[in-house]
Amino acid sequence: MAVAASFDETLKYGAQTPFSDQLTFQWEGGMWQYDPYHNSIITAGNGGTKPTQAAFTIFYNEGTQRYDLEQTLQPDEQMWIDVGKLIREHVPDKNGAVLPPDLASGSYEFRDLINRGVGTLFEGKIIYDKTYGHVVYGCGSCCGYSAAYVKVFYDPLGVPVQSTADQGVNAYQQCTLTWDDVSDSFWPSWVSANTGIATVDHNFYATHHGVSVGSTTSNSSGYLDGHIRPPNCPQFLARPQGGVNVSPTISGPNTIWFFANLTVSGYATSATLTSSGGASTTWNITAGANKITVSSFTGSSINVLSSGTAFSSSIGDVSLTATANGQTSKPFSLTTRTPNLSVPGTITTVCDDRSRPRLQRNRLAASRPKWRRRTWFSVR
Repeated sequence: MAVAASFDETLKYGAQTPFSDQLTFQWEGGMWQYDPYHNSIITAGNGGTKPTQAAFTIFYNEGTQRYDLEQTLQPDEQMWIDVGKLIREHVPDKNGAVLPPDLASGSYEFRDLINRGVGTLFEGKIIYDKTYGHVVYGCGSCCGYSAAYVKVFYDPLGVPVQSTADQGVNAYQQCTLTWDDVSDSFWPSWVSANTGIATVDHNFYATHHGVSVGSTTSNSSGYLDGHIRPPNCPQFLARPQGGVNVSPTISGPNTIWFFANLTVSGYATSATLTSSGGASTTWNITAGANKITVSSFTGSSINVLSSGTAFSSSIGDVSLTATANGQTSKPFSLTTRTPNLSVPGTITTVCDDRSRPRLQRNRLAASRPKWRRRTWFSVR
């Protein structure tokens, strides 16, 4: 490792700091110092070919409090952090917080906010003693991932036929012991093992298209920053893969009416359901089996009727699935309904007294209110 050194003419006072060409997405720094006898200068730079956003955090009070800065770095540009100046001049961070005036030590962290799997930041730090004139380099540790813990989001990924679903990649980070989304390291390399079943678009989250019902696999490859030392955080080639299940879909109406032996215009009393899985489809009633009858449990299409004995108590409480080529569709929901007949109040019928003379009956009829038989019904 290269070391830069500078001494005065007497060789009594000098400074030394190592340089590393290692680039990574996150650096964890050891203790920095600031007091009447010491100060710390911390730096990070962009070693990539594109601009990036760098985040710098100072941790103090045993890691329970933090001070955050962010800066856009052009290629080869650096950010310099004079910790003593931040404390002395009460410089606010991005959230308006300031460091305590009596703060003497803490740790720090740099993060590349744009590049996750393979970062572009390099790091350096020196602590110098203002009394004795010597400088100490504070070690910074790069963060990396474990090759054994690189996984796709979904295994298997479910894709309805003639529809799409996205896939990504997570990796386990060794500094924070958390899973990071590192999909950006893999998007150019996604392939499907059987394009007759599913194809893949090359975008950040690989978009899988269901072509036909069945199962296959998809995979990608890309480099990630590792965690095995030495050297610090060497890159390694990861090859995540997972299953892809393309399932059939069901189409048809979602409501069935029951009028006994009657038919009412505008109200369907049967439903034809069709599976995209074709003639090999098998059907299953997964909810509300007592509310419907079906014409068959095999075939590309079936006819569904209300059982006439039980009806839906809530919308979509009847469901069916279709299975073809070993893949099962999402449940298809149905609602069975029947009219609700109601007669409000009391029906009253007044009949003429045929025993009275015609003239008297006519007079009585003229003096009586005219009643009509009325029946109301509502459909729900």
